[in-house]
Amino acid sequence: MKKLLTTILSLAAISTFAGDYGKAVIDCKAPVIQPCYLAGELQVDLFGSANIESGDESYGGGVGINYFITQYIGIGASWNLIDLDGQLGSSSDTELHDTSVDLIFRMPLGEESCTAIHGMVGGGVISNGSNHGTYNVGLGLEHRFDAFGVFAEGRQTWIDSADVDFTSIRLGARFVF
Repeated sequence: MKKLLTTILSLAAISTFAGDYGKAVIDCKAPVIQPCYLAGELQVDLFGSANIESGDESYGGGVGINYFITQYIGIGASWNLIDLDGQLGSSSDTELHDTSVDLIFRMPLGEESCTAIHGMVGGGVISNGSNHGTYNVGLGLEHRFDAFGVFAEGRQTWIDSADVDFTSIRLGARFVF
């Protein structure tokens, strides 16, 4: 009988300490999703371009660099090689260097979206033997795949000292740092 009583008391004591005491509480929080577009981004662009002036098309390409001060506002500089068939005064002006600096406004298409639209406004210089001031406006679309993106944009450029304007359509790759 003494053995039976000791066994019952031992089992009662063990079951007392077998409760929820000392279990770790697991905090289940939703993972934080990093937005695709951030402030402080440095971007490098490589693009091909189709340039349309008075119904004539020419093809070229260029490079650009952008820096986003905030998630939505950035500044950019680009160089595009174009051909305007001597429209700026002499027949030697066929290959032109279009350099511009733009203020860029970007709007992602949703909080978790990696697609964004952007608009730009700016000005610059078009040159090859003679220099002409320019100003431009444009719209574009970009999609990101982590630190790499693709973009398409169209911009209208007016040349100050000449009665010439042209449209550039750019397709390219964007590398984000």
